[in-house]
Amino acid sequence: MRRLVAGVVLKNDKVLVLRRSLNWKGWELVKGRMGRETPRQALLREIKEETNLKVRIVKKLGEVVYRHKPLRGHVESRQIVYLCECSGGSIRLSTEHSGYKWVTPKQAEKLLTYSNQRKFVRKANL
Repeated sequence: MRRLVAGVVLKNDKVLVLRRSLNWKGWELVKGRMGRETPRQALLREIKEETNLKVRIVKKLGEVVYRHKPLRGHVESRQIVYLCECSGGSIRLSTEHSGYKWVTPKQAEKLLTYSNQRKFVRKANL
C-alpha cells in the first residue's frame, strides 16, 4: 500500500490549488508520497518541494484509502490529509505543476479533479 499525504493549504481564507502538468492534467491539492518519515514531516517536505511555501499544520482532517490502476505494483493508497495555514514564502512551483490559484473553498470544490480532495475541503469547514 502506498502511503500519501495531502494538505488543504490556506492563506487569507483562500485555498491553494495546483494545476497538474506531469503524468495527468487537472487541479489538485498539494500532495505526495511519504518516505521514511512521519506524515507531518512528509507533508511539510512536499509543500516545500512543490510550492516553496512555509506552513503550519493546524489539524488532521482525516484519511482515505482508495483503489486505483496498478502503479509499480500498488493497487491501494492510504492518504492522510491535513489542514495547513501558510506562514510565509513566495510560490515557486516544481516541474509537476504549471500553475496555481488561491481560491475560495467553493471555487476549490469546483476546480479539484478528484472527489476525495473536494471532500476534505468541505470537511475543513472553511
